[in-house]
Amino acid sequence: MDEEEIISVYTKEQAIDDGVLFQAGEFGGLGMVFTTNLIAQLSKEALLMAVVQGLAAAENFTGPDIAAIQIGDTRVWVDYVGKDLTFMLPEDY
Repeated sequence: MDEEEIISVYTKEQAIDDGVLFQAGEFGGLGMVFTTNLIAQLSKEALLMAVVQGLAAAENFTGPDIAAIQIGDTRVWVDYVGKDLTFMLPEDY
């Protein structure tokens, strides 16, 4: 049987380079990062609503954490690690 290479570390920078994540900028000192899958699924207006709701959810974070928010019929996860909020669909996790 062939051995498979197991990835033990996959950095945000690698995911951005691979086109999996998109760094949208910063707001309030937090990086706004989106999975490209989420960007493909939501309208610009829905993405803006995700940011607004994600920032509200992040007010309750005391350290690395994740929260689920609802944008219309779509559940979006907001992951807080380091200085970034990463917005993703559950299947992107």
